[in-house]
Amino acid sequence: MTVNLMSAERDKTDPESGSTKLAFSEAESRRFGLRTFRGQVDSIDPESIFNFLNRECVDLAIVRLPSIVQDQAHRLDEIGVPWLVADTLVHYTVDFARHDPVALRNADLKFRETTADDTDLLNDLIERIFPTYRNHYHSNPWLTHDDILEGYKEWARNFISEQCPGRTVWLAERDEQVIAMATCVVGESDLAEGVLYGVTSEASGGGIYGDLIRHTQADAKRRGYAKMKVSTQAHNYAVQKVWSREGFHMTHAEITI
Repeated sequence: MTVNLMSAERDKTDPESGSTKLAFSEAESRRFGLRTFRGQVDSIDPESIFNFLNRECVDLAIVRLPSIVQDQAHRLDEIGVPWLVADTLVHYTVDFARHDPVALRNADLKFRETTADDTDLLNDLIERIFPTYRNHYHSNPWLTHDDILEGYKEWARNFISEQCPGRTVWLAERDEQVIAMATCVVGESDLAEGVLYGVTSEASGGGIYGDLIRHTQADAKRRGYAKMKVSTQAHNYAVQKVWSREGFHMTHAEITI
């Protein structure tokens, strides 16, 4: 089984420890009080997974498996620990050679990058945007859901940390009021990523979300990136409609176990 490390939280893994190499997640371990690892696998190897969980004393493993091989998930019964399918994640990509980002629908919308001085503002914005947002954490009955929103805040704060180059949090303002946000990752490859987008409830509608997409597309292309990717839970239909309209195409899907 081949495993690729995933997420912004990565740690070293022993290259001699076997074919399963999940990354230790310090932030999630601290948040939930469980020794947590996460990663991506391209197939289910029960023996390798069992050995890894046992050797690393794993309390919680968050693993993403391509949906095309989800028929293998039943093999996790051979490990003898509780498991569940927590969500289906769909991935979209736009190729800037085929799609030019278009002008904003709302000409009065202003964008700026956050700084360390925006920490309190960012915390407040996340509380207003994401209190009812459901993700794979909510599917897990062993996790305390009260900590999930705090996790979003911590994750966003890390994006404006000096230790995280290549990560940007955009704030969208109208009439000097912040009404939306977008977090993006850029690196050494030709692929940028739009990670988390959100609009306050009072500003929803009117094309604000679409303008978040258009702005971050234009910024990625301006920085020289050939493509941009985004992802969300399969049931998040509204944003997928916007993505399709803005030139994104679905490329693949994963299940979270």
